[in-house]
Amino acid sequence: MNIRGKLIVGNLVIVIIMALASYLSLDSVRRLRELFNTVHSETVPSIEALENLRFSGLRIVSSVSEFGLIHSQEQGSRPGEKTSAKEQSVEEKLLIKEGITGYDEALIEYASITNTTCEEDAGHLAPITAKGALLKARGLRITELTQAGVKGKRILDAKEDFEAAEKDFLAAINSAIAHHRADLADRKQKVEAEAADAIGEIALFGLLGVGVALLIGFILSHDISSRLLHLKEAAVRIEGGDLRPRLNTEAKDELGQLTRTFNSMGESLFKATSRLNGVLQNMADLLAVTDSEGAVLLVNRQFVETLGYAPEEIYKKNAAVLFHGKEIPLPAEGRPPEFVGNAETLLLAKDGRLIPALVSTSGLTDEDGKFQGFIAVMRDISSRKETERRMAQAEKIAVVGQLATGIAHEINNPIGIILGFAQSIVKRTEENDPLAAPLRTIEREARRCKEFVQGVLNFSRSSTDELRKEVAVNFSVESAMPLILAQCKARGIELVLKLADGLKPVNLYPSVIQQAIINLCSNAMDAMPDGGTLTISTFAREVDGRPHAAVQISDTGHGMTKEVQSRMFEPFFTTKPVGKGTGLGLLITSEGVRRHDGHIEVDSSPGHGSAFTIFLPTARKPPGGE
Repeated sequence: MNIRGKLIVGNLVIVIIMALASYLSLDSVRRLRELFNTVHSETVPSIEALENLRFSGLRIVSSVSEFGLIHSQEQGSRPGEKTSAKEQSVEEKLLIKEGITGYDEALIEYASITNTTCEEDAGHLAPITAKGALLKARGLRITELTQAGVKGKRILDAKEDFEAAEKDFLAAINSAIAHHRADLADRKQKVEAEAADAIGEIALFGLLGVGVALLIGFILSHDISSRLLHLKEAAVRIEGGDLRPRLNTEAKDELGQLTRTFNSMGESLFKATSRLNGVLQNMADLLAVTDSEGAVLLVNRQFVETLGYAPEEIYKKNAAVLFHGKEIPLPAEGRPPEFVGNAETLLLAKDGRLIPALVSTSGLTDEDGKFQGFIAVMRDISSRKETERRMAQAEKIAVVGQLATGIAHEINNPIGIILGFAQSIVKRTEENDPLAAPLRTIEREARRCKEFVQGVLNFSRSSTDELRKEVAVNFSVESAMPLILAQCKARGIELVLKLADGLKPVNLYPSVIQQAIINLCSNAMDAMPDGGTLTISTFAREVDGRPHAAVQISDTGHGMTKEVQSRMFEPFFTTKPVGKGTGLGLLITSEGVRRHDGHIEVDSSPGHGSAFTIFLPTARKPPGGE
C-alpha cells in the first residue's frame, strides 16, 4: 500500500473508533440505569414487607394486651357494667384474629419476595416464621387462660412467655430489616461507584477516541519520518566507510522502492570496495596510506603481522615512527613526493625490532591534481639479509678452513716431535725424579695441543680419525678440570661444580666436547677480569621429546648485549683486545657441538653475566660408530 492509501485507511479507522467510543458510552449509561432499577426492586420491597410484618406482629401484641385488660375489668365490674365489658372482650378477640390474619398475609408477602431474591435474604424467613408462630401461639394461649379465669402463677408464666416471644419476634424482624438496610446501603455505594465508573468510561472512551486519532497520525508520520531518517543515517554510514547499510526493504510503497534502490547501490559499492580491499589486504608487501601531513590512514594485514601494530594503534600517527636510523624515505611536508623506488631502510616494529626493508613511495592526488597524501609499499628483506649474512659467514668459514688446514699441518709436525721426545724422556725418568712431574705436564699439554690441532682439522673437513665413544658428560667435565682449576686459581675466580648423578651417556668425540668445555670456561674467565664465580653444572633435559644431557657454564661477568649475541658465532668476531682473541673459539665450539646433533643456548644481559648451555642427545647406538 502506498503512503496515500495509508492516510485514507488511517482516517477511516479514526471514524470507526470514535463511533465505537460513543456506543460504549451509551452502553455504560444503560447499564447504570439497569443497576439502579435492580437495587430498588430487590431491596426496597423487602424492607417494606418487613415493616408491614412487624406492624402486624405488634398489632397481635396490642390486641392480646387489650383483651386481658378488658377481661379483668369484666371480672371486677358490677352487673350493669359486665354486659358492656363482655361485648368489648368479644370485639378484642375478633381483633386478635384479624391481627393474626393480617400477620399471616404479611408473612406470605415477605416469603414471596424473599423467594425471588438471593438465598441470604431467604435465610431470614425461617427464624421470622418460627418466632411469629411462637408469638401467635403464646398470644392465643393467654387469651384462652384469661377466658378460663385462670389466675396466679400460671397466668403470669404465660404472660412472661408471651413477652419473651414478642422480644424474639421483634429481634428477628429488626435483624432482617437491619440486614436489608445494610444491603441497600452497600448497593447504593455500588450504584454510586458504577456511576463514577460510567462517567470515567465515558470520559475514557472520549479520550481514547482522541488518543487513537493522535496515535494513528503519529504512527503514520513516525513511519514516514523514521524511514527517511534511516535513509539519512545509512547515507552517513556509507560516507564513514560502512558500505552495507542493510535497510529494511519489506515495505511496498514509494519509500520501500527508494530503500531497495539505496541498498542495491550500497551492495554494489561494497562489492567493488571489498575486491579492492582484498587485493590490498592480501599483498605480500607491507602497505601504508597517509594523508598530506604523513598521518597513517590505512594499513594492510601484512603490515600488522610484520610490525605488530594494530590498525587502531597506528591510525593518525605520523609515518615517521615506522622508520629508524637512516634517512626516512617520505615526501617533504606540504608538497607531493616524487616516486621513490626500492629505497633500503630499517623499519621499527612495535616491540623494538629493526626490520630491513625496501620502501617505494608515490603521491596521492585528487581529481584536481591536489596532493592528498602518499602510498608506501614496504618489502621485508630480513630473509634475504639473513641469507646474505649466512653466505658471507660460509665464505669466511671456508677461508678459515683453508687457513686452519695449512696452519694445522705446519704445527702438527713440531708438536708431534715435542710429544715424542717428551714421552721418551718420561719413560726413562724415575718416579721420584723432580723432573718427572714437569715432563708429564709437557707430555699432557703437547697431547692437548695435538688434539686441538686435530679439532681444527676436523672443523675444516667432514671426517675425523677419532672414534665416537659412549661417555658421561660428567667425565668430560672432570677431564677438563685440571687446566680449568689451575686458571681459576691464577685469576682469583671461584669454581663451583654441580654435577648431577645418573646422567645417561652421550655418544661423542671426547676431545671435541672437552675442548668445547675448556673454550667456554676460558671465555667465562676472560669476562671476569676482577674475579667472580664460574659455575659448571650438568643435568638432564628433554628437547623435542628426546632425552638430552646438558652442560652449563655460567659466570658473573659483564655479560653481553643483544648485538654481540647475534654475532658471537661469526668467524673472527671478538670483543677482546687485539692480541687477546682470534674470534675462532666459539665458532669451533659451536661446530663441534653441531657435529654431535646438539646445540648451544645462551642467556646473557649486560651486567648480569652469561650462561652457555650445551645440549647433547643421549646415546642410541653402541659405541664405535658415528
